Amino acid sequence: MKHKKLNFRVTDDFDVFLESMWRTQKYQKIGIKTKSDLLRYGVLKAIGIDYGIDLLKQFENVDEINRYLNPKSSKKTNKINDELNDYLQKRKSGEIKFEKDSDH
Repeated sequence: MKHKKLNFRVTDDFDVFLESMWRTQKYQKIGIKTKSDLLRYGVLKAIGIDYGIDLLKQFENVDEINRYLNPKSSKKTNKINDELNDYLQKRKSGEIKFEKDSDH
């Protein structure tokens, strides 16, 4: 697959703003790892709001749109979910008890 480079002009201040924003936890949590990711996300989100998600679904064969519609869970989120499920199973089985639950 050939990738196309898209250039557009922004002020230095706006560039610094974008560089800062993609690094925030909110965007990192949803898999945004670069300024380009942030720009793609913003464009697709705006189109989804203005024209509806059904329009995006018509183009879900486009890689960027597919990734937007079907984001992958982060490794950290998967780890937390696994730990939580493990803990809940141990609580259900009685392997882990709170102090008030024990027979003291």
